[in-house]
Amino acid sequence: MSMATGARPRPGAGSVDPVPSWIGSSRMGRMLMVMLPPHGKVERKWAVLLAATLSFAVVYGFTTWSFGGVISAASGQVAGPRLAAAAVALAVTLMGLGQMIGPIVAGLVADPDGSFTRAFAIASVADAAGAVGMLLIRLPRSAPTEPA
Repeated sequence: MSMATGARPRPGAGSVDPVPSWIGSSRMGRMLMVMLPPHGKVERKWAVLLAATLSFAVVYGFTTWSFGGVISAASGQVAGPRLAAAAVALAVTLMGLGQMIGPIVAGLVADPDGSFTRAFAIASVADAAGAVGMLLIRLPRSAPTEPA
């Protein structure tokens, strides 16, 4: 059937997605289209929200994806080249244990009152303790070298 007879086109056969493909995902595109009204005037609150979202995405990307490099470099500085791989393995193992145990503990803490407020407070204290612990690490004056 042709378009002249009033038949609807099959999806993907000449139909045009209302969300431009350069946006990446139709969900993101629809969100942006809701935030940016068709009359061309962007309300201040939506502009602030969009700027905050994009800023968070950039900061999140730089901090989250630098984790592997930072852990590897720090492990090499603290343990030396000979034990760097073991230090990275220990760090990643301890992180994995925390990721396995954390949700269980949070659920047990949240169950009595049905709120995660105390669980988030405990997690915040644990994060702060980890940050303080990282600040207290003393690096050797000179990088350890392998024995000759």
